[in-house]
Amino acid sequence: MRTDEERLSAMHKRVEQLEERNRNRKTWGITAAVVALSLAIIVFAAIGVDVGVGNSQTLTIGESMSASIFASSAAIGYVVIGILAFILGIGVAILCYRLRRSEKT
Repeated sequence: MRTDEERLSAMHKRVEQLEERNRNRKTWGITAAVVALSLAIIVFAAIGVDVGVGNSQTLTIGESMSASIFASSAAIGYVVIGILAFILGIGVAILCYRLRRSEKT
């Protein structure tokens, strides 16, 4: 027979295990949602680029017009590309951090 202290200790250990499992499920759910959202953004951006290039009157794009597929002017296009690259970098950094943290536990 176990004493009351042993039963209480086992109960606390089980509660901690359940809380850890719930935290892991929540974390992986959020990670999966972020990855799915990132992929959706990339797909929609690719479709937008395809539509933008398809509607172009000329077959070649000048050097100064290379970023204008995202916006009407080249400067705004470069800003949009920079923001998208920054967001993608943040996403990759967070994914790597979470993967490394999950390997340690």
